[in-house]
Amino acid sequence: MRSVVLVAFLAGCGVRVSSGTDPIGVDADLRSGHDASPADVSPDAAPPCIEGDHRMQTATGCFASFTTVAVTRAEARTACASHGMHLAYVKSAADEAIIAALANGVDLAIGLDDIATEGTFVWEDGTPLTYTDWHAGEPNNGNGMYEEDCAIYAGARIGGQWDDRPCTPPPLNSGAYGYVCQR
Repeated sequence: MRSVVLVAFLAGCGVRVSSGTDPIGVDADLRSGHDASPADVSPDAAPPCIEGDHRMQTATGCFASFTTVAVTRAEARTACASHGMHLAYVKSAADEAIIAALANGVDLAIGLDDIATEGTFVWEDGTPLTYTDWHAGEPNNGNGMYEEDCAIYAGARIGGQWDDRPCTPPPLNSGAYGYVCQR
């Protein structure tokens, strides 16, 4: 039920939602119930959103999640770049609602870390945080037991939210996640 409400909310905001099962990569227009056609796309529109297992086209670009493979942060960055994208920046509640809908119950790497300065999280484009949604007790840097320098959207957790996690394995079989890219 929560997913239906979220999709309805996003559709009302003009977001196009689809899963990766559409063989030609056309996102359904949820507001009118028809598929987008070339006539629906203005010449100034962002490139169509065809990447990922799940995707959402917005007025300003594309979010695409890759939920069927767990990779390290470096591998996720490389994979996003291969699609002309970057790891997603969650700079608003609207961005987070999109990523929550794309998570499909999977933890997703996002473009946020404190690698340069412990405890100071910044987006990969260098911008500081202006919007946050950390889970209670996070970020906690592994409670001092190991480094957690990369942020994820905790899609496997009820209610989602953010968590700091290792950027690479180990420890404890963590450090590899699904990921969400943005263009």
